[in-house]
Amino acid sequence: PRVRQPRLTSKPQNLEPKNGKDPVEVTCRIKPPDNVDEDHCICAFDLHTVKLIPPATSFAFRNGCGKEQYYKFQHVFNPEATQKQVFDQVAKPLVADLLQGKNGLLFAYGVTGSGKTYTMEGTPDNSGIIQRTLDAIFNTIQDYQAQRCVFMPDHMNGFDIQTEAEAAQERKAFQAQSNVCKTPRTPRQRTVDTPVLDIPMRIPDGSKIDDLNEDNVYAVFVTHIEIYQNYIYDLLDEASGNGQSHR
Repeated sequence: PRVRQPRLTSKPQNLEPKNGKDPVEVTCRIKPPDNVDEDHCICAFDLHTVKLIPPATSFAFRNGCGKEQYYKFQHVFNPEATQKQVFDQVAKPLVADLLQGKNGLLFAYGVTGSGKTYTMEGTPDNSGIIQRTLDAIFNTIQDYQAQRCVFMPDHMNGFDIQTEAEAAQERKAFQAQSNVCKTPRTPRQRTVDTPVLDIPMRIPDGSKIDDLNEDNVYAVFVTHIEIYQNYIYDLLDEASGNGQSHR
């Protein structure tokens, strides 16, 4: 599609930090346009720069004061970037650091409809960052996982180490609770035939982190929370019930 160029331009500036390293790395992924016939107001200038172009319908453009603007990032993904490319560039290095004992944080930020959910979750046949991260972790630590209940979360962002006897007792309790949850209920008679949706199977990511320290032992704990209207809901806590939450 043709894009009208504004009358004034400004060259990209060197925004590199003085110490050569940012405390937080920011990556930009450009979402494909919903309508390919519309003017593109944003594009990747290079691998580290985004160019914003005022649309011809904007007030600034019509008055001759609109100009191109450039913003620097650690990396810029164009609209054709794949989920795999985004994961390898953004998340995989964090997974490698995590398995070496370093903390890591990754989150998506953007306005509604900017593609955050797709980037993080993806689709069954084209997984996002979350699923690919879990695949990479378990592909790597499958031979180095500790027995269940040896490491237990202390609910204060840490964990406790139990003896083998304590771990065995905890495993028995978990198994007993699991058997109770699996008690079959009286099936209801179906009155309406629900069509089976043709949902594609999830394709796992085969990524694996090399140079793992073979002296390490790993345990994985997952928390899935929802923050809604100033309340925090633990979506994996079966004991709390649907209505219980914390401010």
